[in-house]
Amino acid sequence: MTKQYAHVLLFACPDCDSPIAISLVTNERNLESTDGQSMRVFCTHCYNSSYVTAVMAKKHYVDDWP
Repeated sequence: MTKQYAHVLLFACPDCDSPIAISLVTNERNLESTDGQSMRVFCTHCYNSSYVTAVMAKKHYVDDWP
C-alpha cells in the first residue's frame, strides 16, 4: 500500500477574515504538486463561497495517514 498523508490547510475568508479549514489526503508529504490547484471554500461565518489555491493557505499541517 502506498504511504499517504493527511493535509489540513487553514485559509482566511476573503470577506470576513474568519478561518476556513480544508483537508485532503495525498501520496506526498509536501504540497508542491497541489500548490496551484484551485479549491472551493465555504465560510460558515459569513456564508461566502470562493475559490482559493493551496499556496494561499495561512497554515499547513501534515501527518501520516492512517
